Parts: sequence; C-alpha cells; structure tokens
Amino acid sequence: MFPITLSGQESPDRGTKFLQMGPGGHVTSGTMVPYWVFSERGILSEPTDEKRMRSIALAYINSDLKEGQKIEVSYRGKKLEGVIVERHLSGEAPLTPIRF
Repeated sequence: MFPITLSGQESPDRGTKFLQMGPGGHVTSGTMVPYWVFSERGILSEPTDEKRMRSIALAYINSDLKEGQKIEVSYRGKKLEGVIVERHLSGEAPLTPIRF
C-alpha cells in the first residue's frame, strides 16, 4: 500500500481503479485535506493567509509501479493525473505537503 496524491479538486472513493499501462491498482481511501501556502521554501519561510485543498489517497498498487511514478486514475468517468509519493507530509521545517 502506498500514498498517492492527485491533481485537481476531486478525491477518489474507495475502490476507484487507476491505470498505468493496464490496471495498476485500486484506492482504499481518499480525501481532500487543507494546507497553507508558505511565502518561501526552507527554514525562513512563513505561512501566508492563503489556504488550498489537495487530494490524497492510499492505494494498493502493482509491484512494478514505483515511488515518483505518475499514474492516471479513472474516477466517475474522468481521468485524473496523480503520482505515487513516499509520504503525504514532510517533517522538514516548515511542514510541507507533498504535491506535484
């Protein structure tokens, strides 16, 4: 099971299939989560008043798919772009959401 993050403002439901040269796996859970936009990167950055939402999910994936690989999720007749990530949140200062 690996975390995935998706572009756009839709969160895949449990059981949603994704494709990568054929069936690549399926989502076990997904949701939208808020994050703050920071002024810069690194230790000197500060949060701004701007907040955004991003789509995250956990998925069972085929063993030939690897971290960093882009995927395509078939969700309610739409195709959403995504990527397999190591984790959803980084512990680096400041806390930074993993997105692409």
